[in-house]
Amino acid sequence: MSIEYIADGLETSLKELRKMQFKAAMLERTIGHFDSLASPHYAAEEGSYAYIPLNLWDFTDSLLELETALKTDEDYASTDPEFAYRPVSFLEVGCGIGRNLFLVKNGSGLLLSNLHGIEIGFPYIVQAREIFKLHEEVTQGDALTFDYGDFDVIYYYRPFTDEALQAKFERRLIRQAKPGAYIIGHLNAILDKSKLLRPTTEYSKVFKKIKKTSEPGKGKR
Repeated sequence: MSIEYIADGLETSLKELRKMQFKAAMLERTIGHFDSLASPHYAAEEGSYAYIPLNLWDFTDSLLELETALKTDEDYASTDPEFAYRPVSFLEVGCGIGRNLFLVKNGSGLLLSNLHGIEIGFPYIVQAREIFKLHEEVTQGDALTFDYGDFDVIYYYRPFTDEALQAKFERRLIRQAKPGAYIIGHLNAILDKSKLLRPTTEYSKVFKKIKKTSEPGKGKR
């Protein structure tokens, strides 16, 4: 293989990389524009955050980790040979204006059987429906009373400012999530401390609920 051939290959790869960087920057600017529209004067519930969007790249990194885990997880094996895993039900807790749900639905490539988001602030729900055309996918709900047992994947980005409320929410989530469910929690309080969960990789924000504890009575929170 000649040096010229290798050089041409590297140049082509660099051009493709620049195209990808340009597209990614364009996407980030566009999403950032929508984020800036989020009800600026909405007063969040006591102990809760108003809408704070997670960095786009942290979010997509978590989705890639999730997809990698699903492809090798026997619990999610597909009966259709065309698919790497069976479709999953996805929930976002504290979905705000619906930006993340829109990306999951239209750009993530995840195989979905159901997509849903809950948000306690109704002004954000209105914006999710107006900006991202999310209608039945988004409903008003309280993270501290919602039932999490029906979902394969549950995602959130620190819905509570209060540490005690955050831990209370996560204990409920861990307890109610069905065995085998994936939980993605950015700035979480206790996920990495729970014996009912295991991370998909070291230092990952993506956790899977194990089917049973190693010893009777262990791992309860």
